[in-house]
Amino acid sequence: MQALKEVISYFRFAKYKSSPGVYRATDRSEVNARLVGWSKDFESSGAAPVRAALLVAVIGELANNSFDHNLGKWKDLPGCLVGIDVLNDRFRISIADRGQGIANSLRRVKPGALNNDELLRVAFEERVSGRSPERRGNGLKFIRKNFIEHGGLSLVCLSSSAIYKLGDELELVRILSPISDYAGTLTCIDWSRS
Repeated sequence: MQALKEVISYFRFAKYKSSPGVYRATDRSEVNARLVGWSKDFESSGAAPVRAALLVAVIGELANNSFDHNLGKWKDLPGCLVGIDVLNDRFRISIADRGQGIANSLRRVKPGALNNDELLRVAFEERVSGRSPERRGNGLKFIRKNFIEHGGLSLVCLSSSAIYKLGDELELVRILSPISDYAGTLTCIDWSRS
């Protein structure tokens, strides 16, 4: 879980150590260039090609959101940090950025009484985009749908002082729950290898 440890450090303190499974991207082209290699890595670690492709699509969506929704709104470091840990029966993916957070991105298009927890739930469960009037807003729904249908074990997203959880997330919640001082968004996913 070394990669997750470094992603948490980046998320909380804007500091991390380069280590195996840790990838820094300062623009979306760096993430997109790595996706094919990650797919091959997942396959060589036992994932079926379809499962590897879906996991790479999920990573690409989460990482690209870091850029799509934070341009000019970074707290300090632009970009994101992607962590990939290969565990016995699962891949643990963690992605963090130090941007404005999901609720702040959505608040402009969903004004009203929604609190940060509700806005984070809306981001994963309803078609809405912080980039309105663009007709977007399917990305996190795509992640949720594929997580449920194709091997997701647990998903935890921390953003804007809120938490969103799916699956059997007890271990990830235990790891992430002490985190209270942060900027941006951190999403961790455990995905079955088989």
